[in-house]
Amino acid sequence: MQAQALSESERVKEWARQFERDGFLALRGYFPADEIDRAIAATDETLRTRAAEVVVDDLAINERTFLATARDPQNGRFKYNDLYLLLEELRSLALAPELSALLTCMLGGRTPVLCYSLTFVHGSGQPIHIDSLYMTPKTQSHLLATWIALEDVHPDAGPLVYYPRQPQDPSLPVQRWNASRKPGGDGAMVGLHSRRDGPARHPRRNVSGAERRLVHLALRSGAWWQ
Repeated sequence: MQAQALSESERVKEWARQFERDGFLALRGYFPADEIDRAIAATDETLRTRAAEVVVDDLAINERTFLATARDPQNGRFKYNDLYLLLEELRSLALAPELSALLTCMLGGRTPVLCYSLTFVHGSGQPIHIDSLYMTPKTQSHLLATWIALEDVHPDAGPLVYYPRQPQDPSLPVQRWNASRKPGGDGAMVGLHSRRDGPARHPRRNVSGAERRLVHLALRSGAWWQ
């Protein structure tokens, strides 16, 4: 006799348990390919036609400006800030019903609020850091982050570097922890993490695998991420 498929609520609770146990959760193939394609197309169109509305951080000179007034809008390395404010396609990804149910479960029943987003064409190349130092939530232990890969993850496409299962004791020096370096498809955006540089933009037209449809979750717990 085959086991019955889990209901949505049971599946969400199981995901939450996995995250609590492992310190990360990767949902492979979570988004349909056509939904990812729509988000990519909408993003590309917005960067082309609404550059005066897109706020960017220029990673080369550490300057925040609008894409239209950036030094090199076509070839620069940017963080694109809060595109969810402009694009329903990105809001639909971030607030997907079952994903929202999972975040609600992790927040103890409180409704998650989408408050910030970053979009990258190239990996940021940032050194190891903790997001909560820059985005401290008003309520302790109530900051959640999702990482959605819109293309295949490989060593030349800015994979995530992270420290899994971090201890709760913030007095432990970073140097004593053993770093794990894996492609973003196998990792999670937990406390100490960074994004590696990608030498060139990965051709989106060739992206078709499930790797690009991963969702990674991270839950801040106490002074550090869990």
